Amino acid sequence: MNGIIDEIEDSFDVESIKINKRSSWSVYRFKTVQLVRTKMLFVPNRHNTLGIKELASLCKLSFYGLRNLWPKKYDFLVFSSSERRKSIGGYKQDRVVEGILSNYNALLIENPFPQLDHPKANEIKNKNVISESIFYFLAGFLSLFVKIEIEGKRLLNDIEDRYEIKIPIKPLARRYAGQRVVANLMIKLFKPKAVFFVYSASAQGYIEVFKENSIKVVEMQHGIINDNHVAYNYSRNFNSNMTPDYFLCYGNEDVKYFSTDNKFIERSNVFPVGNYMISEIRKLSAGSVGNRKLVFSGQTPFDRLSIPIILEAVKELPDWDFSIVPRNLNDDYFNQLEFPQNVKVEKEKNIYEELMSSSIHCTVNSSCAIDALTIGVPTIFINVSGFSEIYFEPMPGSFYFINNAIQLISFI
Repeated sequence: MNGIIDEIEDSFDVESIKINKRSSWSVYRFKTVQLVRTKMLFVPNRHNTLGIKELASLCKLSFYGLRNLWPKKYDFLVFSSSERRKSIGGYKQDRVVEGILSNYNALLIENPFPQLDHPKANEIKNKNVISESIFYFLAGFLSLFVKIEIEGKRLLNDIEDRYEIKIPIKPLARRYAGQRVVANLMIKLFKPKAVFFVYSASAQGYIEVFKENSIKVVEMQHGIINDNHVAYNYSRNFNSNMTPDYFLCYGNEDVKYFSTDNKFIERSNVFPVGNYMISEIRKLSAGSVGNRKLVFSGQTPFDRLSIPIILEAVKELPDWDFSIVPRNLNDDYFNQLEFPQNVKVEKEKNIYEELMSSSIHCTVNSSCAIDALTIGVPTIFINVSGFSEIYFEPMPGSFYFINNAIQLISFI
């Protein structure tokens, strides 16, 4: 997909796209790539669809942690998602930012998507948390009072025509404008010294305002980063006002991806800090190498291509147990399938709990492969459309690649 974004940015004057006189191609950049990927690869778009039922749930979730909306000074604001919470040590902990929440005066602003839920109060260690739902509604409402002027609509239409996609031009501009208003409100309420994002590619309005107010913005690595990850690869230096000041990554290898050719962030502002979840699961016992159980970590964009390969292999492996852990528990795809007795779609335990009782891990390109490696569980990558090999390389004894059910059976 990096080839596509380079093609777009070479062919079109994207820097001329502005919202209310501010250069704003970054507001549309990642969404455009998502739409092209869906069109070209026939994989689901990872967007959140809001119907009446979902809106009703969001309204209810808006009251979650609402007491923390009261003005109070926090050193840090932390943006993450409830889907990153995993049961470890008796609590549902955020696998990326729990270390910050546990050690600093920080407020977690938690995105409830895609499951549309938050953990109960007795399931979490740190009570300084508020649902981002309330800010969605505030941004949507307050943006109605902001005049939206978009320059470069014709150019965006030309991109739509070339790639046969439909970019939500006005909604994305309104989201950006609403985020700007809400970010100013957050500054007045919480007076943060710095703001952390686990994922920044859809938070341009927030980031821009924080940086305008000399508040440092930090992004934390949450998965695999390489030359093919569009969100973290910029071939040109534009909209730096919408990207983080600092990036905290897992290790030294990840630092290398931010070369002088990558304009996303200065390499000198990238620091390796380790991985909170890995440090936690290392305290637990290693995976059960002796048993006959394979756990598959699902990824919504690839499940429809990879799970049929799993189910085909299952027919020849009746003495093995298979556990499929979906990323999105609400995905209707799993309700459309019939599973043999030795296959379970695990909706109660998380991927880390399942790894502890498995002898093999399987995925397309989830970063859970790294987590599995740290506790001695090898990973078999299902290389659908080549999406495994662009993220990982074979590693004897640890990482293996297959393309079909016959190869999967052979490796098992």
